[in-house]
Amino acid sequence: MNRFKELLKAQLIDEEGYPSMDNVNFINWPKTTCGEEEEEGYLEPADCENFVLVSLTDDKFVMLAGGDWQDPVVMTVELVDDKLTVTSSEILHDEYRESMDDEEFVKLLNS
Repeated sequence: MNRFKELLKAQLIDEEGYPSMDNVNFINWPKTTCGEEEEEGYLEPADCENFVLVSLTDDKFVMLAGGDWQDPVVMTVELVDDKLTVTSSEILHDEYRESMDDEEFVKLLNS
């Protein structure tokens, strides 16, 4: 397991071995719009109430996050100066369909 996956595992995998956002502390966490307030330009940090694991490679993790009241944000996480950092993000206004299940994610993380 490389350094990127090691740090990701420490933040994303709970004591029972499943993905959890409870301990995530990525640098450059994105903000998103809040439904009807979008027209006013109101932004707030993306909530982790809803998160989707999209893809994982040896050096890049893509996920989706947002609260029930928020527009979801797709983000890319990479290792920058030995810290897990959101290197790109985009607020989505349409449904995002690509994802992986927890077991597939954990298997890739441990490879």
